[in-house]
Amino acid sequence: MRTETLATNIVMEANAARSRRKSVIIGSLSVYVSILFFSCSHVNRFPQAVWTAASPRRKLAAKRGKKHMKRLASVLVIACGLPLTAAAADFPAERIVAAASGDWNRDGLADLALIVRPADVEGDEDNGLYVYLANPDESRLELKLALPNTVWGGLTLYGQEPSLAALANGSFTLTTRNESVGRDRWRQTLTIAYRNNDFIVAGYTYASYDTLDPNGGRDCDLNVLTGKGKSAGKTFAGAPLFAELKSWDDATGRKACGIED
Repeated sequence: MRTETLATNIVMEANAARSRRKSVIIGSLSVYVSILFFSCSHVNRFPQAVWTAASPRRKLAAKRGKKHMKRLASVLVIACGLPLTAAAADFPAERIVAAASGDWNRDGLADLALIVRPADVEGDEDNGLYVYLANPDESRLELKLALPNTVWGGLTLYGQEPSLAALANGSFTLTTRNESVGRDRWRQTLTIAYRNNDFIVAGYTYASYDTLDPNGGRDCDLNVLTGKGKSAGKTFAGAPLFAELKSWDDATGRKACGIED
């Protein structure tokens, strides 16, 4: 009888603890959602005085108030503005492999780039690249460029993950690599810029090495816009190229660098 009573008490305590944790989680989510909803609802009316009052250096905050407000608006564009149709109908969140946020078109608002896995991960398709620009009139992100089945790489093996990174000048990089399988290990980076209302490849960087041949490595750093670069330790100058990202072929970069497959 005592054993049954003890077991019952243990179960009741466990259930009570589980209920308390659930209440804390729900409460935290409620607060987060409320804050996010308030922010989204007031993204165009958030008082600059909040920045000044919240900062321990009020004079500096007053001088930089407008800059802080622009940053806040940029963050809220991402948090509040991504259309649900783009996030849910086109691809679910679990398919997003990498993301980078920056000001691609230099309008003072945060834009977004995503690498997304194909729906059928067992199929032959590669990842897709989706680039969004902020719409200042509607405070949301709009899909500017969609390139499905263009980005090599996966998450199954370490060293084959594609990645994105925002640069300070408003461009971003797209990196693919194989640093884990076979003799031929390589890393390739495209520097992508927004020019003439389109995304172009401004830079091409490639490096590889052979795990069995110390002299089997190749490397190149090419400024696609000027045609100038450096390969195998030597500088070279080729023809400048205005290459749209949607029609880019990696063979173009390798050929300009004098790299043969």
